[in-house]
Amino acid sequence: MYPIDLQTILQVFANQSGELRTTVRQVANVKGECQALVVLSLGKVVSCTIQQGGRPVLVGEDAFRMLVRAGILQWEYTPTSPSASLPSNREQSPVPTRPAETSPALPPRQYDAPGMPAGTIPVQARPIPAGEFATWPRLHRFVYQLSTGDKTAEDIARILSAPPERVRTALLSLVNLRAIYLR
Repeated sequence: MYPIDLQTILQVFANQSGELRTTVRQVANVKGECQALVVLSLGKVVSCTIQQGGRPVLVGEDAFRMLVRAGILQWEYTPTSPSASLPSNREQSPVPTRPAETSPALPPRQYDAPGMPAGTIPVQARPIPAGEFATWPRLHRFVYQLSTGDKTAEDIARILSAPPERVRTALLSLVNLRAIYLR
């Protein structure tokens, strides 16, 4: 569960494909709780629905605007299977298909958080199995999801509203797990 607002969680899952689900307690002109479903494809919202009892109450932009106004909600994320997001002509593998390019860029196993240079950019080194991912602390999961190669460590700290030192420590833990590499 991710207690966060919709716009921030969309930043967290930028470039990811899957489903975000939550329960909404107050929807205009509807009594009782409703369920919301936001479907992502490579970080883009492809559908947004709020339903009650299996029947749509709000869909599309109306549902999206309502979820933005709702503020912080308890989101559950379910990634789509990796095979569903890979082109069919590409070899499917649990590790990057070009390990020779990523392996040399992996820094030594141990780091000192204060020694991380400003402007360091984290990049996901490998897909993480759902079972392993679920065991990580929440900050580590968010940091991993945001490590897309286009944000600095400082950007990630700002997006998560977290102290930069905590984000750096999480990044270094993820490097030690060989989940990300730094450039």
